[in-house]
Amino acid sequence: MIEAMKKVILGMILVAGSAAEGLSADLGVVRSGQAVDWSGPFVGGHFAYGVGSSQYAFGVPGLALSSGSIDLTNSLNAFKGTGSYALGLGAGYNYVLPSHVLLGIEGDLTFPNTISGTTSVVGAQGPAALKETVLTSGTLRARLGYASGPWLFYATGGFAWSYDQATLDPLDGTPGDKIGFTRLGSAWGAGAEVALSANWSARFEYLYTDFGTKEKAFAGAAAERNAPMSAQGPG
Repeated sequence: MIEAMKKVILGMILVAGSAAEGLSADLGVVRSGQAVDWSGPFVGGHFAYGVGSSQYAFGVPGLALSSGSIDLTNSLNAFKGTGSYALGLGAGYNYVLPSHVLLGIEGDLTFPNTISGTTSVVGAQGPAALKETVLTSGTLRARLGYASGPWLFYATGGFAWSYDQATLDPLDGTPGDKIGFTRLGSAWGAGAEVALSANWSARFEYLYTDFGTKEKAFAGAAAERNAPMSAQGPG
């Protein structure tokens, strides 16, 4: 059975269009101190970069249990199009109290480029490569913030999930095995958002997500365990 723990940290830039007054292409500058209405629904897209690792435990009947860490971070390479970056979409709703305190809820869906890593293990057929990849992830979170003119500062937290894929490929060239599984966990973070106009804003956010233990078995005699997994997903 396979059990994996992941810890991924994502820095995120989100450009959101507030629908409080309807989406608009008006990018007029918001002056310092100018009142901004943060209330209402919003939609947007984001770009994120993640770093992290996955702790694993791998066992095959008759062999000693092996464990270790899989590095999931891949360096950015603009020419090859590789790296642990992600693109996604998000939407939510804000409500601002007279005290300038903001209450909100938002959800997002993220599609990573290369958040994956590989390690060497000994399977039922001998030496093998164990690889784990985050295929997609998302969050549903609450926001608590304070709006000051064109600026919004906030903390966020809530539910997170990811869909992962693990592969086990023997090094002798025999056919490997592949399994997919969903992880559920929590997400926590903080960020700052600035209004670019009455309808558009830009955000920088740090988000940390942590997932519980998941156990899965490969088909055949090879069995693998992955410990609790953590992953960061933008939101």
